[in-house]
Amino acid sequence: MWVGRWKTHAVRGRAAMTTISWTTRMSSTSTASVESMEAFVSHVTRGNNLAAAWSEHHDRHDNRGSAPWIHPTAIVHPSAAIGHNAHIGPYSIIGPDVELEDGVFLQAHVIVEGKTRIGRDTVIHPFACIGGEPQDKKHARQGSNSSSSTSSLVIGDNCIIREHVTIHGSTSYTLDTPTTVGNDCWILCGAHIGHDCSVGNRVVLSNNVCVAGHVEIGDFAIIGGQVGLKQHIKIGTLAMIGGKSAVDGDVLPYGLAIGNRAKIAGLNLIGLRRAKVSRQDIKLMLRMYRYMFGVPSCNKTAFAPALDLAAKESIVLRAEEVKTYLLDQQVDSATHPMVHEMVDFVLDSPNRFRSSMCAAVIPSASASSKSWSTASQQ
Repeated sequence: MWVGRWKTHAVRGRAAMTTISWTTRMSSTSTASVESMEAFVSHVTRGNNLAAAWSEHHDRHDNRGSAPWIHPTAIVHPSAAIGHNAHIGPYSIIGPDVELEDGVFLQAHVIVEGKTRIGRDTVIHPFACIGGEPQDKKHARQGSNSSSSTSSLVIGDNCIIREHVTIHGSTSYTLDTPTTVGNDCWILCGAHIGHDCSVGNRVVLSNNVCVAGHVEIGDFAIIGGQVGLKQHIKIGTLAMIGGKSAVDGDVLPYGLAIGNRAKIAGLNLIGLRRAKVSRQDIKLMLRMYRYMFGVPSCNKTAFAPALDLAAKESIVLRAEEVKTYLLDQQVDSATHPMVHEMVDFVLDSPNRFRSSMCAAVIPSASASSKSWSTASQQ
């Protein structure tokens, strides 16, 4: 049934109707905290003129029922599905299996290929290449005999994808699991998202970030410029990674990571405060983190010293102790979801057999010393 879409034929400027349902991934955080996190990410990305430009675009095209605008130099395959009010700029190329939702705005020289869906009101800047074949030799062997694309990619609503960004589709051996990018993400100049990645909602990837294949990035995470993320790792919710870091392990939710190779340097306290997390929960999260990751008590940890629990050899065993402590103290997951998310992330780490937890930066025994060391927690 064709309703509310434009079917493409030989005449450029019409597009095929496709009914697409979007499922927003739900975070384990409370609604109030999610709203505050959104405000925090907006604060981080403020000052850009894109919002004003996009608002002007909507002012010119308020009628959602209008046909898409396609520049005469653009090449759009007749089988592509283009939503109402979409804009396809000069010299852009749209493949046969592409679906652009209502209001998608492609500037000049944008290439979209593969089995790619792009959500409503997403803006893509010049020279971005979206939905290309994965850089994976196993995919090349398995997919070489297929006449149609075996790579798939889903990008959410209201994303900003800047110049020279590359986002690859999934591999043929991952069945029907596409590479995914959530809603309201900022993917800045020169960033790369590899095959089979899962990027959450409201994520910021700064300039020249390289995300290898099979990486999972949680909601509200902020990745600094020129960061490299190794394949198969997981970045937790609202984690922040400092610029030029090389990350080869899982980063704790709400954690701060920096370095080559990256280590956990503490919790994202500014982000937690802006998310209006209670002082009591922040203190408990700090105490849990310092116990699980072996951060010793000193003058700098007087506000929230490590939990006084039994000494255990590994971070997973210490996480089990913390989980028992939370149950004994009746700190339930319904009212303290972030607290439990931190512990569960560590407890689940053995199941992520292709990655390991990032270790923490450990201060020296002397509280006044400026020297730092790291210790293995696996």
